[in-house]
Amino acid sequence: MLALLIAVSSRACTSSEDSVSPDAGAGADAQLDASAMDAHADVDLEVDATAPCSNGCILASKSIGTFSREEIAAAVPPTVVVENGYAIYWLTFVTNGRTANATVTIPAGAAQPPVNGWSIAVNNPGTVGVADKCAVAFTLTGSGLSGYFGARGYIGVTIDYPGLGTGGFHPYLDGEVDGRASLDAIRATQELLADLGTVYSGKAVVAGLSQGGHATLFAASEQPTYAPELNVVGYAVVGPASVFLEHWQPGLGFDGSHLVYHALLSHSWSKVYIGPSPFVDGTIAPLIDDHCFFATNTPALESVLSQKPAEIFSAKFLTEFSAGTFTAFGFMQTGFSKNRLQAFDQAAPIRIYQGDADVVVTEPATAELVAELQKGNAKIEYIVVPGGGHTDIAFSYLASPQSHTDEAIAWFDSLTSP
Repeated sequence: MLALLIAVSSRACTSSEDSVSPDAGAGADAQLDASAMDAHADVDLEVDATAPCSNGCILASKSIGTFSREEIAAAVPPTVVVENGYAIYWLTFVTNGRTANATVTIPAGAAQPPVNGWSIAVNNPGTVGVADKCAVAFTLTGSGLSGYFGARGYIGVTIDYPGLGTGGFHPYLDGEVDGRASLDAIRATQELLADLGTVYSGKAVVAGLSQGGHATLFAASEQPTYAPELNVVGYAVVGPASVFLEHWQPGLGFDGSHLVYHALLSHSWSKVYIGPSPFVDGTIAPLIDDHCFFATNTPALESVLSQKPAEIFSAKFLTEFSAGTFTAFGFMQTGFSKNRLQAFDQAAPIRIYQGDADVVVTEPATAELVAELQKGNAKIEYIVVPGGGHTDIAFSYLASPQSHTDEAIAWFDSLTSP
């Protein structure tokens, strides 16, 4: 049981070496068994319906169990640092008029708890898909992502973005939706800590990889107005999706597994921002609606989707996408305009890691993103990791050794220390 809760392994990025698709996520790299994908409908959460719920309010919660440092350390590779045990909680909370789920890991059994209490660290997940069965919060993956911080002296939190395991459709790479959900997860976790009597420092940090990086940077832009009461003291990302149209256009010009991300993006946006199907026929959308970026009770989406643009998308869609002029497919223009990361007033330090060997989100693309963000008042620490790939730097799973985990945790420590 313990291994199912915390020991999440990873594999190499599924994209081919010639892929330049900018927005793949950690979900594509999770090695999951179908048995690990718990059905959200079967989860028996304790529901509190005694009062109206505002953003961040907990709708339901469940205690999963407490695990010692020794138990956790025995279930992960010996090179992985485990500072403490943790207790696992599942939450469903309100966010921006919708609902989302979260896994929370609260340190337990630490020899010396912080004098001023634990700080919250949100680990925003990468791409998993849009089907409910792709949701990770109430699974081993959620515990692995949350435990990345929960086993290292933080109250770890990871979420399912709205529409994954909860009502409505998941708007893939909608920065406002995802960013606000990560902020509301902090609010919900604060409520949980108050209910448990856990000493909380009052500080939080937010991190994310790929889609999670996009969500994290949007959270940084949204926090001063959407959640001004939160004391978020730092943000860090790895290989963040930028949602720059010019970063996506080249990928439709050649064959490859990277096309799965274009298919997911266009399918999601056609539903969320309303428009005609971008696909060549009616077989593509059902594949996306019933497959994840990892195998469940169905094969991984990449394994069932063609790797040829003309076998996925209509000729008209390919022409408009290539030209960057969306007439029949105006929903794509809406999506790129709404979700493109742009300069914003910075309220807390931001650190961006980028591997120069990353073939999913490339270093030149992230350098362009950093330059765009720095047009405002942003002071961003940009760290290029020589030889770094997409998922081997930081902010993946507890059981996945990564080159800059210790450095990233130390940076957050410097921001959360009294």
